[in-house]
Amino acid sequence: ALLGGLFVFDIAAVFGSDAMVTVATKIDAPIKLVAPNAPGSAFPASILGLGDVALPALLVSFLGRYGDARGEGKWRVAATGAYSVGLYACFLANEYVRRGQPALLYLVPAT
Repeated sequence: ALLGGLFVFDIAAVFGSDAMVTVATKIDAPIKLVAPNAPGSAFPASILGLGDVALPALLVSFLGRYGDARGEGKWRVAATGAYSVGLYACFLANEYVRRGQPALLYLVPAT
């Protein structure tokens, strides 16, 4: 329920106003991860908020622990792979649309 609520909030905050993009680009604080883009990209770097890492990582961790409790290690691998696919889709959409994207829009359905 928490991840679902943040999913809706992230989409509304990024597409509904410029507040999230402004905070991510103007504030120099340890609230984001910055990854350099390839030369010739629309932006010099892609920005990923720490909430987009921490909250889905909790889900991946819980799924891994659930699999460990059942004696099945594939839960952790599957959840980590799904998170990676969602993150890759987010970076692709960011490059294609050339506008800030809510990462949870891609991460929540993937995981």
